[in-house]
Amino acid sequence: MNLTALISGATASILTYVVTWFLTRKKQEVDVSKVELENVAKVIEIWRELAERLTIKVELLTKEVDRLTDRCETLSKDLDRLNHENKSLKRAISAVK
Repeated sequence: MNLTALISGATASILTYVVTWFLTRKKQEVDVSKVELENVAKVIEIWRELAERLTIKVELLTKEVDRLTDRCETLSKDLDRLNHENKSLKRAISAVK
């Protein structure tokens, strides 16, 4: 009798395990999918914030490049004017000698 009780107890335990596993399998798959979706949503939010910050930086840097380009053009014109004036003064000095 003792062996029969042991076998029936083991069979009941195994059967309970198999039924529990079968019934909770779908729930576990859904839970894993839910966690994966939450992680993807977090990654998307991180990328969105990064893109917004980079957009602001690009706008600021574009304005700075435009300002520096204008300054460079102004300095180039000033240099051309000064070179022309310098040549004129050199000719005037040569003429006086």
